[in-house]
Amino acid sequence: MSNHDREIDLELHLPAADEVRAELKRVLKSDAFQQAGRASRFLRFIVEETLASRGDRLKGYTIAVEVFERPGDFDAQSDPLVRVEAGRLRRRLKEHYLAEGLESPVRIELPRGGYMPSFRYAAPARRAAEPATQRPRDPESKLMRRTAIVAALTLVVLTAFTWLVLWEPRPASPPSAAPALPSPAVEARLLVLPLANLSDGSLTASFTVGLAEETIREFVNLDIIAVASGTSAELTSASLEQLRTEYSAGYVLTGSVRAMGNGQRIAVRLLESRAGTQLWTRTFDEGIDGHAEIAVQEDIATQIAMILASPYGPIYVHELERLANRPTDSFSPFECLVQFYGYVRLYDPRVHAESLACLQRTLHDEPNFATGWSALAMLYLHEHTFGFNPQPEAAPALERALEAVRRSLDIDSTGRAAAAVLLGIRLAAGDDAGFERAVQRALAITPRHPALLAQVGFLLTLSGDWQAGIPLLDRALPLTSNPPGWLQAAYAFRDLQTGQYAGALDSALRINAPNWFVAPMTVAAAAALAGRQDLAAREAARLLELFPDFETAGPAQLEKWNMNDTLAKTMLDGLRLAGLSIR
Repeated sequence: MSNHDREIDLELHLPAADEVRAELKRVLKSDAFQQAGRASRFLRFIVEETLASRGDRLKGYTIAVEVFERPGDFDAQSDPLVRVEAGRLRRRLKEHYLAEGLESPVRIELPRGGYMPSFRYAAPARRAAEPATQRPRDPESKLMRRTAIVAALTLVVLTAFTWLVLWEPRPASPPSAAPALPSPAVEARLLVLPLANLSDGSLTASFTVGLAEETIREFVNLDIIAVASGTSAELTSASLEQLRTEYSAGYVLTGSVRAMGNGQRIAVRLLESRAGTQLWTRTFDEGIDGHAEIAVQEDIATQIAMILASPYGPIYVHELERLANRPTDSFSPFECLVQFYGYVRLYDPRVHAESLACLQRTLHDEPNFATGWSALAMLYLHEHTFGFNPQPEAAPALERALEAVRRSLDIDSTGRAAAAVLLGIRLAAGDDAGFERAVQRALAITPRHPALLAQVGFLLTLSGDWQAGIPLLDRALPLTSNPPGWLQAAYAFRDLQTGQYAGALDSALRINAPNWFVAPMTVAAAAALAGRQDLAAREAARLLELFPDFETAGPAQLEKWNMNDTLAKTMLDGLRLAGLSIR
């Protein structure tokens, strides 16, 4: 292992199992858990299952039956028991780490959206104590507290001019570190408006304010997109032009909540502020009681933030349309990053070259742009794996990719983007142990963005572990409004490995990447194996248009992926059946 590799491993390392168990013991003895038998059993179970590599068992049904002793006919969909208890457990953990656990070297966290805990070392700069406050108990004081929290969060997010980054949070700097250099202002900014309360009664009002609180909190936790928040109800009647001017907001999230029987109907929509175009909308119908209210708010807020903050979400699609037909040499750093998002949706060689030039120019001017280095590393990785725009006069592409990741981690040692690229580098290098460690590190990042889950799932499937990879893709897809074409390639790869050739063909035909040679390659192989020779011949011809030397150079190019033997053999056998003379 090289010195650079050791540096990356040290920067991304996780607590060992014995350290996690020691921390679990401390947590369960703390004041926050002393009188909390249910939360203690819940926490002990999910930690031990995760340490035993059984995290995939942590579903609502399993926890209800094995922890809370519910009968075998328990329905996790209709009974919110586990979601409610998970919300309470998260709050107890936060309470512990703000008080007794403030100086603990290890953190146990329960990310929203699942029941598998994550473990990490404490970040020193994030240990500043916050005063614990007594939670108000009556509805009026609860509503006042939430309003105050939303107002306080407004002060945070109105000054949170961060890079619009590739699923990557900005780390806190250690006390001894020099202050981070200021970043240029973000050019696409989201304003979260209060949701309109269309019903009478304090319950709906309380739920509305609480949902706004959780939505803002999710965006802040993700630290992916610059957010502004308006807490005044008067803003709901302000014109888009007023909001755009006052908050520099390119996008506005608004909506309403109305009572519906024993529940609520929550409608949210995303507007582009210049023309008022509605870019996205979603309706949630939720049954609410006093115990499930917070869990429902958390779930809805998580979905909203994940979808809108995704590089494959409606904001970035609109930004790509805005950049169409503009000369790339005039792009700002932000626009170079948006262009890169366009590349990773389609894997187009032409856009690869344009994005490479734009990012190299940007990083020359902005060398402390951590996400830019991670994006550049991905482009170098694809030069290696796909043969895009080779630079024979430079160092080997895989070495350049690793060096760019190192540069990114030197600036931001906790970046999601760097972790995602490192996965591909380890797999392509044939470093099985390093790949496995990189997978575990990526999955330990919290909160987990769907783009990161998709990348991990794709590469696991390519490596042969589709049993672990496909469930991650299944989790990512519902939170991805404009899924990239390579996601469908993963399902085709799974079916080729398992002999389900008709299914492989169906998925391959949905790979929306017209200039990525992998799309016709996969269709041709699957079609031939499924008995569709006419389709196989057509796609084989398209493959040779995109990759003229594939019959002689293609197999060597595929070897650079380090795909598993079963998939590689099946792919090449199918291409031979499609009529290609592969040696």
